[in-house]
Amino acid sequence: MASGQVFAVAITSAGTGDWNTAGTWSPAQVPTNADDVAIAAGHTVTVDTSAVAQSLNVAATATLNFTASNTLNVGTKGIKNYGTFNATNAGAITSTAATAGWQGLYNYGGATFTMGAGTLTISAVGAVGLENDGTFTGGSGLISTNSFRNGNGAGARSLTVGIGGLNSGTFYPNNGSITLNGNLTLTADVAAGAVTYSGAGKMILTDANHAIATVNVRNLETAAFNAAHTLTLSGTVTATGTTKLNGSAAGAITFSGGTFTPATTAYYCATSGTTNVTCNASAPPSPVSASINLMSNEKPVIFAEEVEMK
Repeated sequence: MASGQVFAVAITSAGTGDWNTAGTWSPAQVPTNADDVAIAAGHTVTVDTSAVAQSLNVAATATLNFTASNTLNVGTKGIKNYGTFNATNAGAITSTAATAGWQGLYNYGGATFTMGAGTLTISAVGAVGLENDGTFTGGSGLISTNSFRNGNGAGARSLTVGIGGLNSGTFYPNNGSITLNGNLTLTADVAAGAVTYSGAGKMILTDANHAIATVNVRNLETAAFNAAHTLTLSGTVTATGTTKLNGSAAGAITFSGGTFTPATTAYYCATSGTTNVTCNASAPPSPVSASINLMSNEKPVIFAEEVEMK
């Protein structure tokens, strides 16, 4: 008598084809959310439906494509990409690695992962949610992960935060390069690392305490703090671009330890054992505006301290 229990099946691409076609796979069946799915070297599989899997492995020289904003939901063991993951036409992609020690998404050295307007939501248990050792390009959709590491092994280690932005917990900027076309918003700490940056996007620290190790940052900005918080520096923080620290009267920013280079100006903050930080006692003054009404035959002559009408 059938028990109704679903058993995991290891399913590998048998050739190039559509995800929703049984003949694309070996054994010849469309993957379910209980199956471990692999796209073999040299094959291109196109997600032509709402696709699911327990885990997904894209081999080197293999390609995964999407059509018509179709979605992909991978659970338990996450996504491992060694080849080309082309999600420029994808809808929402989720990867929930519920097995301890598995990344939600690992983009290996030599691999490329490209997003478009679709969102990418990643989580992992006891592991980094998003790990990039290859080339990763975000798009106009938001990327969200419990933690993010750029550079852990061999490879180009190049990541572009798209205009949709990337939200993460702890950030591990080990090495490689990051281009900020959009904002990198961090809810937790910034670990030590030597990533190099470019781009006009911001690194935003949310309204919380944050620990920052010896690390490079770019266009660093804090959200408006609604409570008093501490930025704990355990080493030298080297900043490029602009730095904007948004404390408030009720939410002072206290620096504890370390060195902040270069010096910056912060409002409503207090120094404590930190060098190269200048803090003002209050917010900057509001800009002064004025209006002048002129008759049709009057011309303003502006001097340093007055306006004379003639």
